[in-house]
Amino acid sequence: MGFRKVNCPYCGGENTAALNEETGYVRCNLCGADGYIETPTEEEKPNKEEWLQRQPWFKRQDKRRLAAPVEPIDDENVVAWFAQRGISEETLINRSVTAGKDWMLPNGKDRPNGGECRTIHFNYYRDEELVATKLRSADKCFRWSVPSCDNIPYNLDSIKRAPGCYITEGEIDALSLHEVGLRAVISAVSMQEIVNVFESHLKGKDFVFICADNDERGLELAEKIKKYLTAKMGKIATVKIISDYGTRPDGTPIKDANECLTTFGPTVLYDKIANYQNTPSE
Repeated sequence: MGFRKVNCPYCGGENTAALNEETGYVRCNLCGADGYIETPTEEEKPNKEEWLQRQPWFKRQDKRRLAAPVEPIDDENVVAWFAQRGISEETLINRSVTAGKDWMLPNGKDRPNGGECRTIHFNYYRDEELVATKLRSADKCFRWSVPSCDNIPYNLDSIKRAPGCYITEGEIDALSLHEVGLRAVISAVSMQEIVNVFESHLKGKDFVFICADNDERGLELAEKIKKYLTAKMGKIATVKIISDYGTRPDGTPIKDANECLTTFGPTVLYDKIANYQNTPSE
């Protein structure tokens, strides 16, 4: 009998925990709590707090634990992984990207029941304070280091005093723009992230260029962000979508900023993004 998704009894995350029904072992992908649960019967029906305190893994602590344990990028494999994507160790250090070993959900391959693996840590800061850490494994499993965290874009502090900014759909695309010298760049994967920081960080910008992934989902998100920002900013700022990163020799389009960087190099990516503001208004 394998694992199945259940609500976490510790942080309350919906379907964020994996439960082995045979052994009673449970591990939350969101808050990291784990142990062997005592499943209450219908007759017992204890309240949640009483039941939690009976669990051997339960500890009284702040549920908003901040970052997972992080360590410097001193792993040659991690540095090499980013190098293959055109991102230097200098950029990783500058953007406080770190690495560690963390428990991740089952993937049906080398982690059939979940387990520890090497992870990349994208650290989210606001006003120089670490808010949360997004963990990514090599096989593209993701989880947050905290049960709940402020829903903000990645690299938010970089745009605080900038006259304009760029928005990508992913941390690696944001790092790619940073790599070529475009430092006022944030990454957002939901509309809510933009809404949450509009008043504090986006209001008053002269321009916002949305560097969309050139696929259906990416273009749909970019259009929503553009519509929202245009309505809020009116004629004060220029808001445009960039989705043309060039084409390969076989005629297929490049999907995103990082593919442009690895395919054509930093000069082409810089020109595609930085010089776009010189094109006629859409």
